[in-house]
Amino acid sequence: GTCTAHNIAIDKDETYAYFTCHDRHVIKRLDLTTLAVTNFIGLDGTSGNVNGFGASVRFRNPAILLFSPSYNYLIVTDASNNLIKTIRISDLYVSVLIGTGTATNVDNFNALSTTLTNPKSLAFSEDFTKLYFST
Repeated sequence: GTCTAHNIAIDKDETYAYFTCHDRHVIKRLDLTTLAVTNFIGLDGTSGNVNGFGASVRFRNPAILLFSPSYNYLIVTDASNNLIKTIRISDLYVSVLIGTGTATNVDNFNALSTTLTNPKSLAFSEDFTKLYFST
């Protein structure tokens, strides 16, 4: 199926570009040397809310990608699941970073108790000590 790319993140070595296929519910990877595109995380065309490893993971409309300062993680807004998740690059493990999955906006000092509605953007502070997001 056709992929509507919403956001692109390029790795530190400029080897790969990662992009969300919002309407296909996956994250794809483009090899910047060969230009080959492969599924990186998720099962193309299958939505859901499943954390875990690689192809077993399910997103529902992933939108924004951002590398962690160490480039060891990709941070992704799982927009229609109302979550922000991390992807550990070394083994493709996906877990929730922020949110409960409930579609409301309630601030909380515990990231896993904070509720979000369709997170739309991600950014780090200049010193990379804070992650900002909008809903």
